Amino acid sequence: MQQHVKDRLHAVWLCLSTPIEDSEDILLHRSVETFLKEHRSVLQNIPTVVVFTKYDKLLTNMERQDKVDPDAAAKQYLQKHCFDPIARFAGDANLSYIAVSSSPGLAGRYEQLIVLTYKKVMETFGSQLGTPPPSAVPLIARRILPHSEIALSIAVGKRMYWTALTSGANFWECFAIIHTGIVSVWNFYDPFQYLSGDKFRTLMTGLAGIVDASTYSSSRLPRSTVTNATVESGIALAASGRAVRPFKVGLVPVQPAHNAYQQLLTLRHKFMAYVVDLVNVLEILFALTADNSTKLTRGVISLAFNVYYQSEMRRESHSQIENFNYKILARNAVLEKILSLVTTSPITKDDISKALESAPREYLERDEEWYVDDVNPEREKRLASLTDLVDDLNVQFRKEGSIGVLTDAIALQHAILDLMPRWHRGRLASLVRLTDFLGERFRMVGSTEDLTQIITLRSAVLELTPPGHQLRIASLVHLANSLHERFKREGGTEDLTKAITLRRAALELTPAGHQRYIVSLVDLADSLHERCKREGGIKDLSEIITLRRTALRHTLPEHPNYPAFLVDLIHHLEKRLKIDGGIEDLSEIISLRRTALQLTPLLHPDYHASLLSLLDHLDERFDREGRTEDLTEIITLRRTVLKLTPPGHQGRFASLDNLSNRLYERFRRAGALADLEETIILRRDALQCAPPTPSDRCISLLHLANCLCAKYSRLSVEAALTEAVTHVCAALRLCPPEHYVSCRNCLAKCVELKTRKWRVPAPTSSNVEKVVRNIIAETTKTLPLRLLNTRTGVLCNRDAQLSYFESSAEYDELLSSVRDGPESEELIRKTVFKFFRYTILSHRWGSGEPLLRDIERKNIYTLEGGEGVAKLQNFCMITLQHDYAWAWSDTCCIDKDSSPESQEAIVSMFCWYRNSALTIVHLSDVYGTQSFTDSVWFSRGWTLQELLASPRILFFRQDWSLYVNSTLPNHKEDSAVLTELREATGIGESHLKNFSPGMGDVRSRLQWASARSTTRPEDAAYSLFGIFQVHLPIFYGETIENALGRLLAEIISQSGDTSVLDWAGKESSFHSCLPADLKPYTLYQAVSCLQSTPSDPINGNDIDPEKARQMYNALAQLPSPRFLTGRRLVLPCIVHRITRVQLLESSPGALHHYYEIVAPGLVPLKLALSSHLQEGPGKALPYALIRPWNPKLFDLVPHGNILRSFLKWLGQPFNALLLMRTLRNEYKRIAPDCLISARVENVASIVANTKCRALEIV
Repeated sequence: MQQHVKDRLHAVWLCLSTPIEDSEDILLHRSVETFLKEHRSVLQNIPTVVVFTKYDKLLTNMERQDKVDPDAAAKQYLQKHCFDPIARFAGDANLSYIAVSSSPGLAGRYEQLIVLTYKKVMETFGSQLGTPPPSAVPLIARRILPHSEIALSIAVGKRMYWTALTSGANFWECFAIIHTGIVSVWNFYDPFQYLSGDKFRTLMTGLAGIVDASTYSSSRLPRSTVTNATVESGIALAASGRAVRPFKVGLVPVQPAHNAYQQLLTLRHKFMAYVVDLVNVLEILFALTADNSTKLTRGVISLAFNVYYQSEMRRESHSQIENFNYKILARNAVLEKILSLVTTSPITKDDISKALESAPREYLERDEEWYVDDVNPEREKRLASLTDLVDDLNVQFRKEGSIGVLTDAIALQHAILDLMPRWHRGRLASLVRLTDFLGERFRMVGSTEDLTQIITLRSAVLELTPPGHQLRIASLVHLANSLHERFKREGGTEDLTKAITLRRAALELTPAGHQRYIVSLVDLADSLHERCKREGGIKDLSEIITLRRTALRHTLPEHPNYPAFLVDLIHHLEKRLKIDGGIEDLSEIISLRRTALQLTPLLHPDYHASLLSLLDHLDERFDREGRTEDLTEIITLRRTVLKLTPPGHQGRFASLDNLSNRLYERFRRAGALADLEETIILRRDALQCAPPTPSDRCISLLHLANCLCAKYSRLSVEAALTEAVTHVCAALRLCPPEHYVSCRNCLAKCVELKTRKWRVPAPTSSNVEKVVRNIIAETTKTLPLRLLNTRTGVLCNRDAQLSYFESSAEYDELLSSVRDGPESEELIRKTVFKFFRYTILSHRWGSGEPLLRDIERKNIYTLEGGEGVAKLQNFCMITLQHDYAWAWSDTCCIDKDSSPESQEAIVSMFCWYRNSALTIVHLSDVYGTQSFTDSVWFSRGWTLQELLASPRILFFRQDWSLYVNSTLPNHKEDSAVLTELREATGIGESHLKNFSPGMGDVRSRLQWASARSTTRPEDAAYSLFGIFQVHLPIFYGETIENALGRLLAEIISQSGDTSVLDWAGKESSFHSCLPADLKPYTLYQAVSCLQSTPSDPINGNDIDPEKARQMYNALAQLPSPRFLTGRRLVLPCIVHRITRVQLLESSPGALHHYYEIVAPGLVPLKLALSSHLQEGPGKALPYALIRPWNPKLFDLVPHGNILRSFLKWLGQPFNALLLMRTLRNEYKRIAPDCLISARVENVASIVANTKCRALEIV
């Protein structure tokens, strides 16, 4: 082992993989055996620790052997089978060992390794010096355990240094001893002894010698240490084996030197400065050479020295040293001050990192001779005098602005520079000052000689500000500016190339957040632009774009330079677009043009031009790619341009023409009539202000004629075709040769359209067109009066619907291919039916619903509005997605101002829903995965009809997503949805899937509607017209009692179903037998009114069959229930004579009065009434209890079983009506508070004592 390597060692780790029993692991390899035999003779007393790795595998092996204590067993195995054989082989009883593992659970063993090593090093070296152990331990500790708290203090050097220092050595010998001691502990690999040599000591001594003049007082930089700087900036210290910056390493020699210091009070400042400067320079050098790729050369040492010399750290340290009170008596005061100055170094991580990263490799590797500036007091005095004189001249120039004074100052500054040696500390400042003076004169006179001299001087400044220097960026920028200036004057390409190179270097050194970053980007882009103008290179142009794009990204929109940066970037992108035509550049230009337009106020003079520029590029992209969104944006922006060019403006014609052309293009794509109508209006206006030249007027007339032809083709408007012919004839009179063919073709099209109806069809299909028209007329009669065309967004009446079909491909196909015959007629019917399939919207009305007047002659897709308009647009889009061309909504497809039309719509509503291809239900209160059973849609009156009538239905949530994401085309076929529908409505599956309107199951249908509500009360009745298939007039404004009364009266008259009369509650003003609203038909009643004793009413032995037959025949001969004129109800019934009425309970102010009513054959009734009854027995009572008779009751019973079925019916409980006879001998129902459920006590008594009559009830 080489001696200098051995001297640098403090401990040895002998790392061996832990051998496992029954494995092929080898404990000692040949190289290890050789080391163990010779280590003591070579290493002598340097401690050795045997480190067994992969300890986790040994523990796992012990666990597999089912050891009670695996850890204790592993330790015993290591001692017996691993360490003891090694110790015997080496013959060294002082060997130590420990086992480690990278397993997370065993990471603490690394700390044990450090502690053990620390202990061994302490035992070996601590006894020699009486000081802490060497630096290897903390270095290793920091490398393995970053948070280790092992002290950094270490002992280095040899006692002879301190003996010499305290034996009265002179000042220079003292510094030499201190220098050697401090350098040695940093462990630099310095084979040429640069750091210990006289040249480097002289350099450091000179630096400490200027401490008396160091009176800098600049602001301090952010606090940091080189340790952090080197680690955080990516300089891998661990790779070099040195993991920490040994601050206190360099201070250890200082404490024994304190005795010498006490004898050298006059040299106190230089002593302190030397120690601080040397440690800090070594600290920077340590960071610079941490990467093993950087060797210790004189170039690297010079870089470290310059970084420290130019740093705020050096100025601040020297300032504090000058102000230090040397009379402090405490022995350690000076040492503590030195320690504080070193450990509170303000140098930042950027200072170190930038110095290393920016330094050229050749600079670091150069090994030229030292240059040491000798101190010349006479020269320094002369320099000071000249500097004072220049200062005075500078002040005078600032006041007077005299070119002569400035010239004198320049001459003197030249003299100062000539006096200074190359490495003089003030040379850089002198060069900068001279260039500043020359710059002032150049700005005043513009002399080429001055500019040339400035460039020469600034090149010298650049050489004195190597990479890492704080003035490096400014030097690069100033020299580049001067070269660029000379290029502009003389046009030298070499100057421009150099300026670009320098600007690139300055940009690389300028961080993104720096205040000069954007300026650097722009300056480099400007220089490249100059070269691009000369050479036209696409590479330079691309770099310019990148730079300007970066400058724009780092500039806030509020910054005054932002618009200029934006325009510059657009300009260069447009240049590249002309060269290679890239669509990416075009899209970026459009995006930037949008931003520029947003930043330009509407009234700004440049707004119009900015708008037109954006339109030009959008037009270009649309012509290349045909994007619909581009066409929409172009139309919107063209409308804005039109507003900015009012009538009389010179650009008015161009604005009208451009907008109309794009609208006509969209009409040709989408077929929206609104676009066509707007195009016609714009082209009429354009014709009025067209330039007087024949060519321009011809084109304007031709464009308008084409639009009018298209209108006739779509809507068959004769006036449009007539006007088109007029305009195209005028165009033919004016047209130049280049437009003749277009005008001729337009006229031919007009004539063809005008004469089409007079053309005689082929004889074989003479009857086909007539059949087609008849079937169309038959089909459209069942359609709603108006339908929305989902493909064009236009509302169409029946004429427009017919026109659309006649202009369709289906119509042409029928006329050309179909022949007479039954099969052809069926094909026509299917074709027409398929063409006119429509969807229908079911929803709850919300705010802002568009009405008929809001959408007539407009395109619904371009409407602006609230959620009502959005709902309509989404409905039409879903219709279109399901491939249906027509849609109907009750908001805008009915003229609600027309009473006849409203009545027709209400009457036809059920049929429209029944005939629709699909009903789209929008549930505005159902979100996400929420069930729709609680939706308000199920509580509205009209939606009951819509649910039952629709054969095919789909439910959509509030956001128009499909409910439950069913894959079936009809939610009525989805079992899960049907289950929820039954739960929400109480309607059976058969009715939900196959509902038949009419009078069947009247009571259930009334019950379905009883819990629903409508905005207008009378709609509660009108919404049931379709369900019961009744046709009654609509009288909006009538009361609900009147509307419902008319409906119920019609139901009773048509069906004879007397269950309509089974209700309790408030009676209607329309008729006493009818309720005031639908609520009484709810399935559950609030109060149970009847309490009677059950009985066995039928006893066949007591009943006279003949009388029973007579009773049935009497009932059968009664008229069916019906309402007569004057709201009189003729009601067939069994009349039970009341023999007694008795008040059971009542109190003043009570809501209910409880009575007992007795009638022969019935169980006595106990009921509650809100009205008073006359009490007493006998015939004088004006009351009757009746059982309504339904003549259709036994229609399905075989004739031979009718009597038996009749008697059984007589014995069943029934809902009775309590009537009161009026003075006019009419009957009126007394409304009970609950149903009067009567129970039969004896059928024979009923047969014998009751009468069958048809009573007239009012």
